[in-house]
Formats: sequence, structure tokens, C-alpha cells
Amino acid sequence: MASGETPCCPARPYVGIDGVTLYHPHNMDDSGEVPQTESAIDRLERLRSESAGHRVVSIPLLKGSGHLVVDHLLVQEIFKSQDFVRPPFFRKAFGDGLLLSDGERWAHSRKVIQPELSPTAVRSMQDVIDDCIKELQTDWSRASEEDRSVPLVEDIASCVLRITVRVLFGVDLGARDPRALSVVRLTAASNELAGLGVFDPRAMVGGRLINALQKERTDVESLAAELIASRRDAPDAGACPVDLLDHLLDPAFIEAPVADGGCPVGHKGLIEEMVLLLLASVETTTASTSNTLQLLADHPACTERLRADLPDGTWVQACFRESLRLRPPVWFNGRVALERFELSSGDTIESGDHVYVCPYLIHRDPLLWEEPDRFLPERFIDGVVREGASFMPFGLGRHYCVGSGLATAISTSLVSSILANHDVSIEVSSDHEPGGGFLLGPSLGSRARITPTSRPG
Repeated sequence: MASGETPCCPARPYVGIDGVTLYHPHNMDDSGEVPQTESAIDRLERLRSESAGHRVVSIPLLKGSGHLVVDHLLVQEIFKSQDFVRPPFFRKAFGDGLLLSDGERWAHSRKVIQPELSPTAVRSMQDVIDDCIKELQTDWSRASEEDRSVPLVEDIASCVLRITVRVLFGVDLGARDPRALSVVRLTAASNELAGLGVFDPRAMVGGRLINALQKERTDVESLAAELIASRRDAPDAGACPVDLLDHLLDPAFIEAPVADGGCPVGHKGLIEEMVLLLLASVETTTASTSNTLQLLADHPACTERLRADLPDGTWVQACFRESLRLRPPVWFNGRVALERFELSSGDTIESGDHVYVCPYLIHRDPLLWEEPDRFLPERFIDGVVREGASFMPFGLGRHYCVGSGLATAISTSLVSSILANHDVSIEVSSDHEPGGGFLLGPSLGSRARITPTSRPG
């Protein structure tokens, strides 16, 4: 519990302590059950309002406590410490890999993966990025001519998957590969799993969720296995490495004894690494691109300035970063304490407790940002705002996202190319509201209308 605060005993289920509720009481029925009527945005706004003035908010869990750390300087203490690790249930569901591991296994993966996603490497990928986007532009231009809507998230996810697989694994899946939806659905199922126990302390993992995880994971693992087999069967297999897949197939990576119990990474660990790379790339890049398009659709003056700024790109970069501030794709982060830890605020986190960091709350803190709820891309012009404790769209500290450069390149290229000669009007499917979890973006059922601009291209 946060020091110096008095817990409020909940009058009804699902109400947290220290003044913060996990669900609003008015959303409960007489049985105490909570209908899923809050959208992700509504939930975030309510959480922000209720946590105002708190630096740390304690949340009762089935086992131990969870601590929502609201203060950005305390967040920095947590991310800089090695006493906090990723939640173990994710590793049980998806295995090891750069995204979820810690310690020696994490260092081993990062050493191999990070150079392949360096700024220089990402710049060399731009031609492939542009080539894949051209087909999406063609499809959406045709939809505009035929006056029909397009599946926003589905189409962007397919394009992002195609780019990711080409630049990292050297294979062109072609446009609209259906396995992009498997990646998105697997991420959605894991996102729902992540939300259990945080937003609903009594929740149990049901058969529907388990079946969805197993089915979609099998499909994505099959894609990874197909990519590996294709490379191993290539005539020049074993030649000088040319992309990330070559480095992952190197015996120096696969045979390294860095997995649990000193075991080698092996084929299973290789599959896990590739699955996690696909999940991280496709879902978050799709969400950030969709969020940026949606915000620009609501701010036509910013869109016009974006067009006038092409091909310089300074303004689209600013719009993208402002989108990440207002709607960070990973809006909620979790860590588990390895041992008792005392924050500089005097709050104590016991061993085994969960710690939650919410970039959404920090990014809209009125003490850190002027007019925090307004979409003002000019904040990011001339490098006035830099990433750090107050702006952490890609994380903070040693677990900072290695794919941030690639995600930025793909998203800004997509937004620039789509909006150069067309307007996008987002239609959100009412049947697919975002649920509780750690990811924030338009629902899979979202659609968009594409209309040509009056401005000559």
C-alpha cells in the first residue's frame, strides 16, 4: 500500500483501494458482475481522474499486491533497477526471447538482434518499406474509386507483417497474407490474458481464451517454422549472413547455453524468438499507425500541414510522436519484484509484488505537459521533447524497444503515403470495443473510408 494513505474498504466487488477503482460501480449489475461496457479510452480516462494526486496506488490481487506507479521519477527508479523482471506468466505462455526474458538469455538475444535494427540498418530497409506500401496505396485508391470502406487494422497489419518478414527474414509473403490476422489475434488474446488479474482480480482464464491462444499461436509458430525451413533449404544456406534470420540460425546463437537450466536456445527457443518479434512488430506498429491516422482525421489542419511538409517529413514525425504520447500502443506495463524494494517516496514493494507503469497517465500528466489532452504535434519540433521518464512510448532503460526505429520508419512512411493524396475517415466497429489489457489501438473490426483530396498530388 502506498505510504501515508488510508485504504478505502470496497463497498462492492471490483473496487480497488486507495481511492482507485478497477471498474466503476455503476457498471456493475446486482450480482456484482461487471459488464464489459467501458472502452479502453474510457477506462484510461477514469483511471487518470481517480489516481490524481497519488504517486503510488496499491491494488489488491489474488496473491500479494499490485502497485500502480504514477510518478514518472519513481518509474525511472523501477526501470533502472535490476530487481524487477517481466511477469512470469507471459514466459509460460510464449517462452523466452528478447521481448520477455531477463538476465543472460535477454543479453544473448539483444546482442544478436540490436545491430540488425540499428539506425543504419533501418535506413537501408526504406526501399523495401516503400515497395510494400505501394500495393496498399493501390488497393485503397481502388476502394476510394469504388466508394467502399476498407478494413483498416487488417490491411495495415498485413502490410506491416509483409515489411517485417521481408526486412528481418528475407521472405516476401505477398500482399494480404491471412497470417497477419493470426498475429493480431494472438496478440489480442495475450493482451486479454495480461488484463486478467489487473482489471479483474477474481478473473479466471477460461476455455475460450485458452483455445484462442493455442490456435493462433500454432498458426504463428507455423509461419516461423516455414521461414526457417525456407532459409535452410536455400542453395546458399550457411553463406555470409545477410539478415537477422541468418544470425538467428547461426550455431553461435542456437547452441548457446543461456536458456533455463543452462540449456541451449535450440529450435524451440528460435521459434519463440521469431514469434515474439512478429508479435511486437506487427501489433504495436499497426496500432500506432492506426492511432496516428485517427488523430489526424480529427485534426484536418495538421493533415494539411503534413502534406505541405512532404517530403521533408519533420511534421509527420512530430504527428507520430504526439500520437504515441496521447495513445501509446503499450499503455500499461508490468514488472514483478524479485526482492523487497523501497522507492525514494518511502513506498515499499514486497518481493513477488507486481508493479504497474502506465505511460498513458504519465503522458497526460498536467504537471509535465501543457494542455496534456490536446493533439499538438509542434511539441516535438526542434527536439524540444525527448524520450525519457516523462515520455516513454518505447519503454525506458535497458529494456528499451530495439525495434523503435523500424516501427517509426514503417508508421511514418505509411501515414505519409496514405495521406499524401487521400483523406481517411475512421469507422470503429461497435461490436469490437477494445478490452482490458496492456495494448491500446483501434479494434480489429475497424474500417475506414478513403477519399481523394482536392489538392493535386
